[in-house]
Amino acid sequence: NPDRMPADGTVLDEVDFTHPVYTDESVQTQSLLPELNGPNRTSFCGAYFGYGFHEDGLRAAVAVSDGLNGSVL
Repeated sequence: NPDRMPADGTVLDEVDFTHPVYTDESVQTQSLLPELNGPNRTSFCGAYFGYGFHEDGLRAAVAVSDGLNGSVL
């Protein structure tokens, strides 16, 4: 969020991001996502574990860390 536009020729890429679009079915299965973590020494986390916001991704990452007996300071 600069206070002025970048100089011409300095922008490498522009990307439009959107929040996930949830369906009733996807919301109902969110509670099953934590069961994916652990088997085959694989863990998943992301904003899709919640409402699609950055904070939801962080919350999911903390849950993975806790599951690995880690700690978040």
